[in-house]
Amino acid sequence: MKNSFCVVKPASIFLVVLLLSNCVAVQPFPLAARAGDTITVAAGSADGMTASNTTATFTSDAPATLGQVYDLTSSIRAVTKIYPDKTSLAWTDSIAGGMPYSTGHGAWQTIVLLDLDPGLPIGAGHLNITTTAPDTSPFFIFKISDVSQPLEILPGAGASNDFSYKGYPDAVGDFSLLNPRKQAIITNGMNGAAGSIYGAIEVVVNAPIADISTGNAVADDSILVVPDDQPQDSSAQKQLSWKRFGNEITIIVMSPKGSLNELQLRSSIVIPESAEFTTPPTVASTTYYDINGSVITGPTPSVALVP
Repeated sequence: MKNSFCVVKPASIFLVVLLLSNCVAVQPFPLAARAGDTITVAAGSADGMTASNTTATFTSDAPATLGQVYDLTSSIRAVTKIYPDKTSLAWTDSIAGGMPYSTGHGAWQTIVLLDLDPGLPIGAGHLNITTTAPDTSPFFIFKISDVSQPLEILPGAGASNDFSYKGYPDAVGDFSLLNPRKQAIITNGMNGAAGSIYGAIEVVVNAPIADISTGNAVADDSILVVPDDQPQDSSAQKQLSWKRFGNEITIIVMSPKGSLNELQLRSSIVIPESAEFTTPPTVASTTYYDINGSVITGPTPSVALVP
């Protein structure tokens, strides 16, 4: 994998899916826009990056307003992940396949959708995106918080893109739906780089979940356990199942070929907006099996909350 500084060409923002070595874009899309327009920024792949832990500013480089900083944080419409077509070389080649080993998560790129403040001054300037979410890729020196992205503000009044679409009925796109829901992420961090191989991994998570207004337990049907898609899942024939008893959620990841690594355990316990984890989830136990079903040793996963 390359330790490279990647550039996104203005006419091909969605080719950021090719930047699967956790590169950070040095250009937004578009490169020039009117104050009030909607733009997108490719922001690397910091783990757990959301609209609630991300900030955005525009600094004017124009002579008349040089150095003035404008806070755009309240205009972040969504922070979401994009993936390549999973039948494409961008997903199946060695770059995408190596990303989990350098980051601890699947091969995805974070995108920030942002409305520009109508009061921004005309002329040259630059964007800065920062996040408190951890960047788990120690092999790469460029982080979104370290990169300024040039953006020219054009004359004229811009308009926030409502992303209207044809449907039954026609409707306006709601980008807030792209933001991640409340969840707890179970991960083995960087341990997969050691190259251990398993037939199955079982983790039991103690996760008390209750309705915010009533305090009552949340039904199983309202909870999701979502695996983190990784390029090596298909070749390993990875399967995930789960069950819940009381406050304990048992997650089982299995490979009939016996070719799982620790990173493929990564998954999210997703809960409704009307619910909460009443105490932070913890790992109660973890069991690793080889292809023959014998218990073998493996690392203890961790659990992190995403608001």
